[in-house]
Amino acid sequence: MRFITKKTVAEKSSPQYLLAKRRVESKYLLTVPLWIILFALIMWGMVILYSVSAATAYIDATTKEIVPDAAFYVRKQLGFTAVGLVLAFLISRFPIDKLKKPFIMFGILGGVVALLLATRFIGVSRNGARRWLKLGVEFQTSELLKVGAVFAYAIYRSWIISLRKKSPEMNAKLTFGKWHFAIMDFLVPVTVLIVCDLLVLFQPHTSGFIIIGIIVFVCVLCSGLSLRTWFMGLLPYLVLAGVVVGAIIVMPSDSPIKIKVNDYLHSHFGHVFTRLALDSDDSTLSKDDTMQYDNAFAALGSGGMNGVGIGNSRSKYHYVPEAHTDYIYAIYVEETGMLGGSILIGMYMLMFALCMRVAIRAKDIFYRIIAVGYTTMIMLEAVLNISVNLQVTPPTGVSLPFVSYGGTAQVIFLCAYGMIISVARNGTYSKFDFTEERDPEFTDPEKLELPEEPVEEVEEVTKKKVAQKRRREVRR
Repeated sequence: MRFITKKTVAEKSSPQYLLAKRRVESKYLLTVPLWIILFALIMWGMVILYSVSAATAYIDATTKEIVPDAAFYVRKQLGFTAVGLVLAFLISRFPIDKLKKPFIMFGILGGVVALLLATRFIGVSRNGARRWLKLGVEFQTSELLKVGAVFAYAIYRSWIISLRKKSPEMNAKLTFGKWHFAIMDFLVPVTVLIVCDLLVLFQPHTSGFIIIGIIVFVCVLCSGLSLRTWFMGLLPYLVLAGVVVGAIIVMPSDSPIKIKVNDYLHSHFGHVFTRLALDSDDSTLSKDDTMQYDNAFAALGSGGMNGVGIGNSRSKYHYVPEAHTDYIYAIYVEETGMLGGSILIGMYMLMFALCMRVAIRAKDIFYRIIAVGYTTMIMLEAVLNISVNLQVTPPTGVSLPFVSYGGTAQVIFLCAYGMIISVARNGTYSKFDFTEERDPEFTDPEKLELPEEPVEEVEEVTKKKVAQKRRREVRR
């Protein structure tokens, strides 16, 4: 194949240029690798899930009786995966820029808030947490907020920029105030999303609260805000946090308010303090508190370099509870060793690189926020799950995307992945035809192009001025 030099590319009429342009503009170069790595990860994940969950599937969780059905969890996961893949394919074929409407943004936020409030009052309670809502199908409402927050913020940011561009004259006169961008671009959307995230925290669902917070932070980070907007937007939150912390420090320990706050924290977030203490030499922790954490780490270490073989794990026989969800990576490494664990991490890294390639080629801020936000959602949960198994971070209860058992999470991950593929199909630019969308915040108001006055009006004003000048000369 002949190499394309700068000279041949510069000659836009040359066959080399047209060939290079056609090759770069092909959407298959972006979408096909995304589909390949997704199917590879899902198929390998099904093998891992069957191997890890076979022992757990033999015993009925309710009756504790032996049920000879080793493929119970895999069958259910295949059903959820089929639904998720169909939705991902439909989403990937749909031009999502048609949903870039303010009423859709309000609908998404309103629907998610309604479901979170319903979960708070009529949700399914398990182990002291009310995180699930049963509407025919049982699901976690916090998973919907992960998807909805990214899409709603992308619509909002694009909407604000389009409003500024539609009225440049007003933009030059009004929108270059000191606090305008901080309020409209940072305080308003971030405050709304923080309120939604707090509803997740009060379920309580601490890991979901942290993950959603990080996703929102990354979305705002890649939305093209200036450092001045960041500083002025964070200032009210820093002041509020300082006031609250100062009030808590100054408040006496026997104060009724402080006593109620401490009781609420220990009753609703006691499990969080227990998990944080797992990495310390806390003598108050019982063997039941540390059993899952320690046994999972022991299983991970017993795999060695090559592992004990697929299906030959000993720790999955109820030495590690819930091995098919939170600690599936530890059992997988026990069976495949460090080599298998590195291969799985490499697959996630390849998926991350392909998704970020789409984000870099995004046409505008709307597509960039969607690609970066959903990539962060998938990869953040993968990193947290693996880091918990490696005892780098305290337990979080986060599943391993496309591998761990979980119906709601599988469908949500696949829908988010379909959004990324939709951006690759409809929202990426060619390297030859790049036009960046810029926020008027970065435009000098003196250089801002204002609408030109009609030529007729300018001529009339000129004629009036000339007539007035002649009348003054006659009077003199």
